[in-house]
Amino acid sequence: RKYFGKEAAAISSVEGVWIAQLIPSPRRRYVALYENAFIPREIKRRMRRVLGDLLAQELISESQYRKAVQSIQ
Repeated sequence: RKYFGKEAAAISSVEGVWIAQLIPSPRRRYVALYENAFIPREIKRRMRRVLGDLLAQELISESQYRKAVQSIQ
């Protein structure tokens, strides 16, 4: 709820992937990703890879994948 003001079940796939990127270093990445609205190129690549994995496992649709990838460009 803290990041998007939503229940966990209501977050989008890209929001979920974004939150997953915080896990390795929450304090450092929170500042870069959330407070500065800056997503480093390496994180964007990782987010696209995770979204691709979700698509490959049929956990998201092709249209959800395209929309999510476009939103992190």
